[in-house]
Amino acid sequence: MATERLNSILNHLSPSKSGLSTITQKNPDDVVITLAIRTPLAKGLKGGFKDTQLDYLVYSLLKQVLQKSNVDPQMVEDICLGNVNDPKAAYLVRAAALAAGFPNTAAASSVNRFCSSGLKATQDVANQITLGNIDVGIAVGAEIMTASPTLSTRTS
Repeated sequence: MATERLNSILNHLSPSKSGLSTITQKNPDDVVITLAIRTPLAKGLKGGFKDTQLDYLVYSLLKQVLQKSNVDPQMVEDICLGNVNDPKAAYLVRAAALAAGFPNTAAASSVNRFCSSGLKATQDVANQITLGNIDVGIAVGAEIMTASPTLSTRTS
């Protein structure tokens, strides 16, 4: 294992003739994204999701992940939700994960970063896989802008 890791590092440091060959090279410690989907977009306050709650949106997203990826829910060790507006996001992703069919052994968490919460969730799951903490994780991002305290207090 240590030899493979050292070879991987040396391959990263060695100059190559083609940048494409470097980024397409497979390494045993690669983290692989197998599915990328997103929620539809709608206008805040008056759009198609104005009456939708975050927990239902996350539940629907997780059900789609299970359906499209064919991953065994028992294999999933962590689910991370990127959300900046809802202070209860960690509770909602946990409830949505259980309702979607993930076991109670799968951890659930949320991250909050302006303009890139979903990307931060992906980074957190990838880092856990890289460190060997988990083998399979799911990262999602979801926002209900109608529920945003800054938007819902505005007057037209």
